[in-house]
Amino acid sequence: MSVAQTYASNDGNWLRCTDLDGKTHKVTIEKVETVEVKDDEKGHIPKICVSFQGKEKGLLLNKTNAKTLAAGLGDNEMEWHGSTIIMFPTTCEFQGSTVPCIRVRLDEVMADDNVPF
Repeated sequence: MSVAQTYASNDGNWLRCTDLDGKTHKVTIEKVETVEVKDDEKGHIPKICVSFQGKEKGLLLNKTNAKTLAAGLGDNEMEWHGSTIIMFPTTCEFQGSTVPCIRVRLDEVMADDNVPF
């Protein structure tokens, strides 16, 4: 199955890169849950889904985004509630092709202009 086929079957509950409309979004985590997602090779596998305050769709975390959030918010995803994160559209490599994707980072901190470098 191709990436286009996989995401064309989106049931509307999960964010897709096109939902970001090419823009960066600052969101607050409202809920974190583990959901079972169908995988053609492995059957059903658990994934972390993050829902946001005031938003209809949640973000199904891939390994990269889950590790990014865990590094900054802690390993226990059930404690991420109330944290503010940044979601942004970009591209990544998937099965030999460059495809659109959503990445996350922690809320931006003001830079210190006095740092000598």
